Amino acid sequence: MQCSPPLPVARRVVTAIDPRTMPRSCRHYEPRVRGLVVPAVETGYRTGANPGAAPVTASAPTCDNERRNATRMMNSNGHRCLGAAAALLAGMTLAAAAIAAPIDDASGAFARGDYATAIKLMRPLADQGNSTAQYYLALMHHTGEGVEQSNAEAAKWYRKAADNGDARAQFNLALMYKNGQGIAQSHAEAVKWYRKAADQGNAMAQNSLGLMYDNGDGLPKNQAEAAKWYRKAADQGSAKAQFNLAVMYANGQGVRRDAVEAYKWYTIAASRFPAGQTDYRGMAVRGYYDVAEKMTPAQIAQAKKLAAEWKPK
Repeated sequence: MQCSPPLPVARRVVTAIDPRTMPRSCRHYEPRVRGLVVPAVETGYRTGANPGAAPVTASAPTCDNERRNATRMMNSNGHRCLGAAAALLAGMTLAAAAIAAPIDDASGAFARGDYATAIKLMRPLADQGNSTAQYYLALMHHTGEGVEQSNAEAAKWYRKAADNGDARAQFNLALMYKNGQGIAQSHAEAVKWYRKAADQGNAMAQNSLGLMYDNGDGLPKNQAEAAKWYRKAADQGSAKAQFNLAVMYANGQGVRRDAVEAYKWYTIAASRFPAGQTDYRGMAVRGYYDVAEKMTPAQIAQAKKLAAEWKPK
């Protein structure tokens, strides 16, 4: 086999944010890659996430049925309770529909690049506590689309949305804490918000939390934890996390050294990096060539089979 020359120890794949590079029509942005920086973080949000308003939930009324009056209560208060629950649910449905319509109009205006309309529709919803509106309002302040660019205003609205449980806002707020954008730099706060978003299944946050553990930023260095979070993101299809996990397996960092697993994850990462990210794809390709030098033909065949069978979870 013809192999490329050995590389220096591979560095984790990371990117730095540049809000100006966000595509105008993207709901969930991922600024373009600007090279390798250690330590830094990925930016953007997992595509396919639902930007709609969070579902409204409430508990139906309950009846305090005493055992000795169970039959009578079911025949009287029970029916009234069911009727009250039905009325409540009907009201909730109408309220949710009333909220969904303007937020859909606002997010649609944002996607079209009609930022004047988006701001007009988003601001009252954000003031009312709608987390989706708060997130988009923060995003517009972050990028300077439709409003004056202000990292401080962006951080303020990201925090409001993050406090309301929006994982996109939690990730971006963590990023601002990590880089000290519009807010006092704090790696500990970055870890806190990365973790909140990661716990909700945000693959970008999972990879970034892995990087924080990997580099000992904001918390004690722990490569086993880093590998755990890389794997969570890799299983969802994050090419950066897949590359990072491959490096861990190749070097035996946080996991048992395993050439088959390293080759598999390098192969998967190389196939999933966008065509424009040639540097990353090249690193992944050279990674599996380097690993292959120490593998038997049977191990290489096994790794290729595992890579071909892999599917995102």
